[in-house]
Amino acid sequence: MLTALFKGLELGERIKVKELRELVRDDPTYQNLTVEEEDQMKQDMLELREQKKTGAHPTNKSAAQDYHAQMTQMNNEACCSLFSLFFC
Repeated sequence: MLTALFKGLELGERIKVKELRELVRDDPTYQNLTVEEEDQMKQDMLELREQKKTGAHPTNKSAAQDYHAQMTQMNNEACCSLFSLFFC
């Protein structure tokens, strides 16, 4: 149900929160969802988020940015731990 919303989108396209809210408000299929359907939609969304965190990057630039951010974070943690060894 949830993935049907995102199938027609091009790479990099997104549905804005405002559009999602309007869809839920206007579409009768989303008006009277059962608890099970709501839970399934939430689970689908959490799986998509987790997949985006650990999945392959769509471009080399995004992979490089991720690598750079990880190395910067590791460097900062190493420097802070060394600093605390000598000055604390």
